[in-house]
Amino acid sequence: MRVYSYKRLQCAAFHPNNNYIATGSQDKTVRMWSVNDAKSVRLLQGHRSCVFALAFSPDGKRLASAGK
Repeated sequence: MRVYSYKRLQCAAFHPNNNYIATGSQDKTVRMWSVNDAKSVRLLQGHRSCVFALAFSPDGKRLASAGK
């Protein structure tokens, strides 16, 4: 298994189907991970500061992220 190192993980949220987890960190990114194979499947950039909160919509089609 490949392990990624990030500047301080701040938050995490499971997708409603439990196949994915999103993580937010101090490096201003959100990453989507496959739970089954522990691989990063998407990198979301654009925050101007740390990502402090994440939430999926009930249908799993949207992911909200919040920072400072």
